Amino acid sequence: LALHCRYMGVPFYVASPTTTLDLEIETGAEIVIEERPADELRQASNAPPTIDTWNPAFDVTPASLITGIVTEKGVIYPDSSGKFDVVQFLADPSSTPAP
Repeated sequence: LALHCRYMGVPFYVASPTTTLDLEIETGAEIVIEERPADELRQASNAPPTIDTWNPAFDVTPASLITGIVTEKGVIYPDSSGKFDVVQFLADPSSTPAP
């Protein structure tokens, strides 16, 4: 979806409660993707029980495709280098003004 938004020139926002923002990692590449059981996907789609599946619980959108992160405290916008300073935002939500 984020790629389509970029291609069409439409802003892409992520909605996330601040409780799910991991302050211990530097980039999204460090996020461990939870994998759900394969049978969950097979049963929901009526796929044959022997078909190979990969069933991630979520995905990670590259920061370069994100316009802002909407939280209950406001919107986190990237700085001029494209980085989202979540720690600074949580300390002072007015610290990341809209572009």
